[in-house]
Amino acid sequence: MIFSLKIISTLVECYKTNIKFILFFLHYRLQMKKISSIWVPYALTPEHKAKRLQFAKDMLAKLRSGDWRLDQILTGDESWFYHRQIRKRSDCKSWKSKGDPPEVLVKRGRYEDRTMVSIFFRTPGLVHIYGVDDKKTVDSDCYIKHCLGPALKEIQKK
Repeated sequence: MIFSLKIISTLVECYKTNIKFILFFLHYRLQMKKISSIWVPYALTPEHKAKRLQFAKDMLAKLRSGDWRLDQILTGDESWFYHRQIRKRSDCKSWKSKGDPPEVLVKRGRYEDRTMVSIFFRTPGLVHIYGVDDKKTVDSDCYIKHCLGPALKEIQKK
């Protein structure tokens, strides 16, 4: 059973009572507690988890065998920075019964204004940063030309 702040406000209005009484009743009589929602960017399928685990095991095996060294690995990450902030943690709280899992909040909508930033680095430090506006399509050609290409050129310089 889940009670959001909106439902609690409605209960206060309907029963013409004090909010402290409603909160007391939820906590002591119904043994509910206030918890925050969990935010996850996306849900991984079991297949995705298995592929990631296998990749990590392969990488560790190569490092342990001496085929690779950590300073030879170029790694990168892309992240979308949204132009609007997500809800505050305090806004995502609700009263739940004992044993009920927290509410899960999924990431923002797909078409909200945003900027993608790609960053590449190695053990010595930063190699390349590239920012892409939301209005621009990032296909494989764009990614190779503006992200991977310059990153690899920077490595070759050194």
